[in-house]
Amino acid sequence: MTTLTAARSTEPSPVLVMARIEAGRLLRHPIFAVALALDAWLLVSSVMVDPEPNLQRMSETWAILTAFCLGVGGFLAMYRVTRSTDASREVVAAVPVDEQQRTLALCLVCVIPLGVAVVSGLFTLIAWEPGPITEPGFYGRLPWADVWLFNVCVLLASLGGPLLGVTLGRWWSWPMAGAVSAVLLVAWCVSTGFRTTSFVTTLHHQAAPFTLPITGASSEETFRQGGSWWWRVPYVASLCALAVIAALLHGATDHRRTLLLRTGTCVAVLAIVLLVVSTLTGPQGVLLWRA
Repeated sequence: MTTLTAARSTEPSPVLVMARIEAGRLLRHPIFAVALALDAWLLVSSVMVDPEPNLQRMSETWAILTAFCLGVGGFLAMYRVTRSTDASREVVAAVPVDEQQRTLALCLVCVIPLGVAVVSGLFTLIAWEPGPITEPGFYGRLPWADVWLFNVCVLLASLGGPLLGVTLGRWWSWPMAGAVSAVLLVAWCVSTGFRTTSFVTTLHHQAAPFTLPITGASSEETFRQGGSWWWRVPYVASLCALAVIAALLHGATDHRRTLLLRTGTCVAVLAIVLLVVSTLTGPQGVLLWRA
């Protein structure tokens, strides 16, 4: 009995077995493969063309490429992988697990885009910052803390996009759901580039899953967007948690469903509070003149 118990304790968790299989399916998916190749090519070519020790340029380039290639690309890939999970012979024949366990395995796979974003961020930092930075500030004279908090939000976007793809894949079976949702998601993020001159515009800016801390970077005038990045980081993290909970809700019954609903309600309330606080605190949108 002891030997049998020890053997069972060394067996990998069914969820981890499923996650390993789903990870292979994600890495082989054409959308994610193209997203990885595009991200690597554009990032390396940007470093080779303009390898200046300028953290502003580094942060802007890396952030936009990461959010688009890994966030949106990961969203589309995970949506397609999720939609095909239940029909995949490779997955179904692996281990006998229920839908919630398969969904949890898919959510674990979303750390792959996050890991790629971390590696690409380290590569960019090393390539674009060969020596110590002597500037007192950068990125439109933003404080150092705000820029690094912004970069944390970029990493969370590379995680949240794929998680949202899992959620959408579980709840929306329309063939064009992924493409339409991706377009709407990008349009929402782009629309946050307007100046934050009121509570409503700042709220819109802070609510988006991805946004930039400045606008008008290509002109002689740069506007710093309002809101607090200290509170925005936990807000975006709460969105990621909500995506996981919403995905697990599909097919949940009885006590598990009740627990998920209660947890999701608490996280949703927390997200709203964090959003309001991040909108009301922090600096107001101000005009910053470029040298």
